[in-house]
Amino acid sequence: MKGYARHKIVYRTIRIILIPYLRFRFGYRYRKAPAFAHPTLVLSNHNTDWDPMFLSQSFSQHLYFVASEHMFRWGLLSKFIVFLAMPIARAKATNDSRTVKQILRNLNAGASVCVFAEGNRSFNGVTSDIPISIAKLVRQSKAALVTYRLTGGYLTQPRWGRTIRRGQVEGGPVNTYEPEDLARMTDEEVHDLIKRDLYVNAYADQSRLPISFSGNRLAEHLQTVLYLCPKCGRHSSLSTIGDTLYCDCGLSLRYTPFGFFETTTGEAPPFSTILEWDQWQTSVLKEQIVDVDSQGEERPITSDLHQALSLIHKREAAISQGEGKLSLYRNRLEFQPMVNAVNSGEPMIFLLNSISAIAVHGQMDIVFSMIDGRYFELGSSTPRSATKYMELIRILSIKE
Repeated sequence: MKGYARHKIVYRTIRIILIPYLRFRFGYRYRKAPAFAHPTLVLSNHNTDWDPMFLSQSFSQHLYFVASEHMFRWGLLSKFIVFLAMPIARAKATNDSRTVKQILRNLNAGASVCVFAEGNRSFNGVTSDIPISIAKLVRQSKAALVTYRLTGGYLTQPRWGRTIRRGQVEGGPVNTYEPEDLARMTDEEVHDLIKRDLYVNAYADQSRLPISFSGNRLAEHLQTVLYLCPKCGRHSSLSTIGDTLYCDCGLSLRYTPFGFFETTTGEAPPFSTILEWDQWQTSVLKEQIVDVDSQGEERPITSDLHQALSLIHKREAAISQGEGKLSLYRNRLEFQPMVNAVNSGEPMIFLLNSISAIAVHGQMDIVFSMIDGRYFELGSSTPRSATKYMELIRILSIKE
């Protein structure tokens, strides 16, 4: 495999250099994985940008990592990363067969590969959905499987947060499955064992063994995951500063280093965790869609200003389509660009039944692919929830 010797040297060097830093910065503890007898596929849950570094401490043998295609849009830095480590690109919200083919090529060439099975970091502290395509990949690869679980990552670097907190992160292998054992299983059986092995609930862990995750500006950007106020019921009315989440209706909550909410008045908060709040707001969205239907008029379910739309070309290039207002209706996404010298201000309409897949990249970027092959990204210059649009589109698609 081209560059394999170089990649192994870089992998080993980075592992050694990072050991003291990971222990000091994150309180990281890990368990060693057994040596591989043959090419192996490693599946892990995913919660921080540092997860590849955490996981690599357990594996003395070299691993190739699957990474978001955004990493390949950084110009010279991208070329440097590819030269040193050759990550495998994966485009979210697409059926990217190239990723699967590259994983299989690496395994067939005798290398081992790590995939973060969710394809996403959790917004609410619970392991995200793992697609059954991961189980199909495991069986198709005919490689051994190691499942690996990381805990503490969600509260260390919340996907919605602005800062990293210091607490305790732990990682270690859960189970090893030989190729002949996997061959006797169905896709569904492999899927079930992957979900079982990688499941983490950060709040259940905190209830059993509370750990303080200290840092600055603990609550800032919480409105990127919590988009519905439980006191006044409005969308996008929540703001944050420091460790406080508040709404102009009078709601004010403190987010503690243990990851729970408390009030300054001594009253019980409407929800004690982000997970509880997120489950509530999802249920309310369904009711609001019914209410929109009953009005019998054309009005958006939700909308946001200061949005930037880009057309992604061959993974590497993002071509700006302008800045403007994003609105979601019952049957479409509508982007209304600002009028300027380049743009006439004509709205761009994306029918929901023409969107083949949609996902969230990073904290606020919405990525979606169309059935005609086009691939778009929506960013925001102000904090707004991408998961709100994800969940609403999911509900509307089921409804149709």
